[in-house]
Amino acid sequence: MAMMDDLSEEERARMRAGSLLAFDPPDHIRLRRMLTPEFTIRRDAG
Repeated sequence: MAMMDDLSEEERARMRAGSLLAFDPPDHIRLRRMLTPEFTIRRDAG
């Protein structure tokens, strides 16, 4: 996953540990915004 390359070692360890919920703001918000598009249903414009 390309976005994992953007994370620090600490952030990767926390993600592997279980949950985005383990992060406090502003890290939680930044990571949620980075990941949300990957889990959103995209609608075709045409």
